[in-house]
Amino acid sequence: MADRQRNVSDLYLRYYALDFRERLAFFDQYIKDNPLLDYEERKEIRIDNAIALFEIGRYERFLYQVDAVIEMVVEENVYTHNGDDIFLTLLFKKAAAHYNLGEMEAANQIVVQLIRMDTANRLYKWLHSKIEKNLTIESDQRSTLITVICFATAFSIYLMDIFYIEPFLYRYHEISMLLAEIIFCMGSILLLFRFFKMAKARYF
Repeated sequence: MADRQRNVSDLYLRYYALDFRERLAFFDQYIKDNPLLDYEERKEIRIDNAIALFEIGRYERFLYQVDAVIEMVVEENVYTHNGDDIFLTLLFKKAAAHYNLGEMEAANQIVVQLIRMDTANRLYKWLHSKIEKNLTIESDQRSTLITVICFATAFSIYLMDIFYIEPFLYRYHEISMLLAEIIFCMGSILLLFRFFKMAKARYF
């Protein structure tokens, strides 16, 4: 029994002697389903395993596991891991994983909550600024696409009216012109909005 316990403790020590990538393979092979591992050691390694996933860039797998690890941290009253506040650390890495996967809205929701919990943390604010920048770019891209679609649609309706509706379906001529003008005005408003937004960013 003593030899068996010593071998289990050796697993714990061997695990932490490895780099992050090697730890993942070691965890799956020797630790994941090992019923003899000490409960406290198992909790610690489970947390570290999630962090290892993040550190080597397996963000999707990390996100798949991290909620359960955060739940365990809360339920088991685990406050620190390697000297860090593990609850905040896991939340930050979750936000960063969403960011690295291009999921800006999800990342922003988490990092805003982190800033509320620690308003002086520069790392949270740095990530938030990067997320806001990407959200602005995405918003501008959507706005540009919608503007182009509006102008293209209005132009298509004008052409259709000239070559088909007015000669053959005149009773729909006024409706088609009204529709084209409304869509053209929508595109113009979006274009003006973007112009003023760019001017404000430049001069203010």
